[in-house]
Amino acid sequence: MPEAALTTDFEETAATEAQGSPTGAAESKESKSGAPKADAAAHEAPDAFDETAAVPEQPPAPRPIATQRGSTTTMLKCVVLGSSNVGKSSLLERYTKNSFRPERRVTLGADFASKVIDVGGERVRLVIWDTAGQERFHHGTIGGAFYRGADGALLVYDTTDFSTFSQVELWRRELLQRVDDCETFPIVCVGNKMDLPNPTRSDDEKAAEAWCAAHGVGLLFASACDGTGVAVAMEAVAALALENKKRRQALGVTKPPSLSLDDLHAREKRGSSNCC
Repeated sequence: MPEAALTTDFEETAATEAQGSPTGAAESKESKSGAPKADAAAHEAPDAFDETAAVPEQPPAPRPIATQRGSTTTMLKCVVLGSSNVGKSSLLERYTKNSFRPERRVTLGADFASKVIDVGGERVRLVIWDTAGQERFHHGTIGGAFYRGADGALLVYDTTDFSTFSQVELWRRELLQRVDDCETFPIVCVGNKMDLPNPTRSDDEKAAEAWCAAHGVGLLFASACDGTGVAVAMEAVAALALENKKRRQALGVTKPPSLSLDDLHAREKRGSSNCC
């Protein structure tokens, strides 16, 4: 038989065996399509840990922001007055930060802190202004900015040094000269340092009560050191100030806006630049 005929018969036989075998058919199909088995398996069964498969086609709709009830806040400004070293700054720090530092700190000019409280079911931001006890800080620009827009005041004295109580009347007079509604302006007198002993405290308290009753001023006792009575005093003047503010608003009487501390410092700088 010629060599060409033998070659043709061998090729036909190999092709027939390849078609009859499943493996051969698959291999023949793969060779024709040119796609590897790994790629076909990847398309048929995606990897369970594929991160892209977990990403949704559409992002979830954002949740609506819940509306907070009682979010409206009334602003009240309270000024703290008293002689040096009676504990004005300590009362302020105890109330707003619940802390106390025993070392004496001298306030230069004015400073303030604030706290949001609930007064009779109404949300109130009480802004408390502290100032130096020296009289020279209360004249001119600092004094005007300190009192402007005030809604209430605390008059502080030292229960261990009753001589500081004699200054309370001077602070009250200056306060009433600076505010608009001097007849109804809310004032609370606070005797500080009740944690310290004082042999004449009983007589001193009687004298303080008599003066406060004669001038229509509330009297409370507190200790910035241990926190006793501090919140009661602050929130008492806040309640009186809120009541008085609502009454004035009902009558159509408004207060001038209060200066911020930045405005106060700016004015101080301008004043010093004009100095000779």
